[in-house]
Amino acid sequence: KSKANETQEKELMVNRSLLITGMLFWLVLSAGVSSGWPQPELRFEQHSPEVEKYWKKKILGNPRDGRAYFHLGRHYEYTRRIQLAAEAYRQATLLNPGWPQAFFYLGKAYRELSRYQEAAVALKRAVTLKSDYARAYHYLGLIMIDLGRYEEAAAALVQAYTYNPGWAETYYDNTTFGIHHELGADK
Repeated sequence: KSKANETQEKELMVNRSLLITGMLFWLVLSAGVSSGWPQPELRFEQHSPEVEKYWKKKILGNPRDGRAYFHLGRHYEYTRRIQLAAEAYRQATLLNPGWPQAFFYLGKAYRELSRYQEAAVALKRAVTLKSDYARAYHYLGLIMIDLGRYEEAAAALVQAYTYNPGWAETYYDNTTFGIHHELGADK
């Protein structure tokens, strides 16, 4: 074989090795971000005014788009405008009365606004629509504690634990937000 052929063969082998290594790297990387794996939730700091404009424009284009109201509510929640979030979630529930997630977030927003009766109604609707909605049962239990209805609170918290035994533990153990949010900053 000539030296030129040997050099070409070596270059071809190196290129193939790099290609195979790149493909393996891509496969490993894509497995970590597949839709089946849990993705980190966006924090409110990542929400820009463009996000709000986008969802408002969608609503202007179709005022009956419950999904757009829901996402606008999520934006308001992340940017700590809870009253506006509650209004957007309420509109989403009116447009999509069978959507448990919208009722869940409406209940959470009402709780932050200290509108406990309305929060209880929204969260009860969420668990009626989705009987194994552990997070909704958890928040319903917290609402019942806020209302002083301890037996109902215990029943809801037991349901939450039954449907997802580790969620609350993971939430409170892995975040200081959960603990401080429930206990208040002065405790």
